[in-house]
Amino acid sequence: MAENIVNESDEYICSDCGKEVKTKDNMCPHCGAPFDKPIKITKDFELNKLNDFSKEVYNKIISRHPEWKSYVTHDEELLKFVAIYIPSPVSNNLFIDILTMEGEEDEITIYFGPPHIHVPMYKPFKRHTVDNQIEDAEEIIQKIFNEEIILARTRSWFFVNPNFSWLSPDKYNSFIKKNKIYNAISWNGNFVYPENKMNLDWIPERFPDE
Repeated sequence: MAENIVNESDEYICSDCGKEVKTKDNMCPHCGAPFDKPIKITKDFELNKLNDFSKEVYNKIISRHPEWKSYVTHDEELLKFVAIYIPSPVSNNLFIDILTMEGEEDEITIYFGPPHIHVPMYKPFKRHTVDNQIEDAEEIIQKIFNEEIILARTRSWFFVNPNFSWLSPDKYNSFIKKNKIYNAISWNGNFVYPENKMNLDWIPERFPDE
């Protein structure tokens, strides 16, 4: 995962405008955005190590979203796949992960917490070109940005462990009323459960100790 670790000898970027900042400060000198921890610049990305599909995805996504370039790295296990970790503006532990992978078809996979969706594996997101895949991935990401998708850890009456889910605001409110949510967070922090600023740094990979 991407890291928000400040070291005075490293270079960093502002998580708002994507421009470089040299040291930890109270605000970005370029856009004036306040921040506590600038995002560390990825230094070890090598485009020539990607497979052809991942290169095409990288080039097209970065041409559309140059502000994401500093969030790019390789898949944690296979250098031929590209990974883009977009950090949440409100949480140190929340990212949108854009990953390439190979299966029966080349895929772009979008993670928001443990839940994820494969493009083009599942309908209605099955498409025939990389451009189509990227357009559908952008639509999902925009819904996360708009907080139309909320990450939640929900109670299940059928399984011992809770489920991780993507909820709409309506479903979120319904689950709250039914006491079916352990934790929840949205991209800009307008939906947080329990309602406590400490829960902005809830780590989605962990289960409750019970």
